[in-house]
Amino acid sequence: MKKLIPILSVIVLLFISCQGESHYLSPERIKLEKANILAVIKDYHAASNRKDFSAMIPTLAGEVRFFGTDSGEVITSFTEYKQKMLQQWEEYDVTKYGEPYDVFIEMDPNANFASIIYGVQLYVKKKNSEATHQLRVARTLRREKDKWVIVSGISSIPRSKGDNEGSLVPADTMKGANF
Repeated sequence: MKKLIPILSVIVLLFISCQGESHYLSPERIKLEKANILAVIKDYHAASNRKDFSAMIPTLAGEVRFFGTDSGEVITSFTEYKQKMLQQWEEYDVTKYGEPYDVFIEMDPNANFASIIYGVQLYVKKKNSEATHQLRVARTLRREKDKWVIVSGISSIPRSKGDNEGSLVPADTMKGANF
């Protein structure tokens, strides 16, 4: 029994010391994970294009947070997200995402969390109008049960310099703000 205690102590110490180490991914694995992340984004867009919420579910975490262009577009639950998507699909006859461009993906060394930032065209059509918007999109993803899912996101329509809606707030209205 006395011989077993030092051996067990060494095993426990080795186990504890290995817990803090990160397992870094190979360049090939990083490339594969980034491709998987982009595939989730494309699957999300394709499901949205088809107005198929059940196909969106596998791309989303159980709880999500989304922010839109204006301050009123803040979604803080999965239920609220579903309601907003159904409202959007009811309002527009067609919503169609194009291919993501200028894609930037960053992830932690163990490929458990990732951030993707990209541009994408969004075509929308209502009864008497249609438009194509250039969106800037950022999504946070995490690995759940060995697959990537979207946890949060923000989308915005960039404003041009001459666009009044995108103009800066006058400095005198910002008194007392701490930046």
